[in-house]
Amino acid sequence: VPRDIIMVATGTGVAPMRACIESVLNGLRTSQRRSVKLYYGCKSPAHLAFTDRFKMWKEDGVTVLPVFSESADGFDAIRDVVGGEPRSGMYVQDALKADGVPNPKQTGVLVVGQKEMAQDVSALLKETGVPEDRILFNF
Repeated sequence: VPRDIIMVATGTGVAPMRACIESVLNGLRTSQRRSVKLYYGCKSPAHLAFTDRFKMWKEDGVTVLPVFSESADGFDAIRDVVGGEPRSGMYVQDALKADGVPNPKQTGVLVVGQKEMAQDVSALLKETGVPEDRILFNF
């Protein structure tokens, strides 16, 4: 059973992540997992969905890591409910690569979004040693 969970979503791909976070993960006791990280990519803070849920997710041990392909202007309004500092001028796969995967053999990953992003993330995860059967996609 994976102890670390990485979720990678872009744009509207965060909708199924919400379902996972609020149903599946709520049933998985925090003692059974070390970390849950959601890399959430969009153009800017104005394009973030479900910001009203971020505080609850954070309290449940989910770190939301916003990644903006354009500007992070306007992020300060939600800074206190997000688990990580925003990154701008990059994509989610760039942020994941920069952070690395500390425990690849004990990590499960869910990827929802554009096919090209998913392919890049998959290649990166396989390169770092995440077992292929622990990388799930929306297609």
